[in-house]
Amino acid sequence: MYNNINCLLAISVIAFIAAPGCVQPAYRYGVGNQASFHPGALAQEVENQPSNLIMYGGKYPRLDRIESAAKVPVDFVKKHMPFKKKKEKEEKPPEDLRTEAILLSHRYIRENRLTDVHVDVRRYEPVEQWERLKANEQMSPLMKYTGGSLSVVKYSLLPGRLFGSDEYNPYTNTLSLNSTKPIEALCEAGSAKVYHQQRWPGIYATSQNIPFVPLGHKSNVASDVITYARLNGLKEMEKELYPHTYGDIAKTSVAQTFSLFPVGTGVTQFVVPFVGEFVAENVGELAGKAVAKDAASRQEVAERSEPATAAAFSGGFLPSK
Repeated sequence: MYNNINCLLAISVIAFIAAPGCVQPAYRYGVGNQASFHPGALAQEVENQPSNLIMYGGKYPRLDRIESAAKVPVDFVKKHMPFKKKKEKEEKPPEDLRTEAILLSHRYIRENRLTDVHVDVRRYEPVEQWERLKANEQMSPLMKYTGGSLSVVKYSLLPGRLFGSDEYNPYTNTLSLNSTKPIEALCEAGSAKVYHQQRWPGIYATSQNIPFVPLGHKSNVASDVITYARLNGLKEMEKELYPHTYGDIAKTSVAQTFSLFPVGTGVTQFVVPFVGEFVAENVGELAGKAVAKDAASRQEVAERSEPATAAAFSGGFLPSK
């Protein structure tokens, strides 16, 4: 069995190494024919276009009780695993972090002209999700009532609000924000952009159920949001995005491997993948921190050199004379 595990981990490592995307030389705002590389060209249009409607959820007594119970083991893990703790970010009140996450993700989707995206903050409205699914003209009826129906059923039974998780649902075109983590909110907003870039979003969404295919999606999202953070001068955000995205890709790589090639029987079949994902996530985060450090060093060198070099490195553009 150990030989099998080693082989599977080798496959995961190869997939992880191949997946992470690099920073783009220039950032492309928007999608389709309306996209533009130059942020200045979008400034006036972004200012004049309507903002995405942000809808906030109220109190759901049953959900709130379950949510409180679900936080107990999570808080226990955070308390007894110091290396998983955030530093300064967790010192802020949760509501301040949630506000930061909402503003950051909203700014991103607005600047990328994703004005049709529904933004829900701690909401649980299954009926409304069905209505959005039916109204989504980007999806074919076949995709709506197969994968789309399953996504709404999942939302109804396991809402992100229970686990404090953020998620973009391409079938209902909804960005659900439930965490107090700006980085996760930005990555899910990035996921919305990648889906909007697809010619056939329904087929693309369905393909995410094929083993290892999600790695490509996560890689594209990582490349986009890291470039976005760098171009907009969000240095601390960029620094945190590297370990977050690399850890997520590594964890997904291992999860996909074990889903395709189960190991062991009984309890082992659940324990080994769990441990493997946990280790992979932490190794990925370490790799991401190393990449972030290297990127910061190269950017610092570029900023000290000629302005043209710094602008090219950051993905920006020099003003025309």
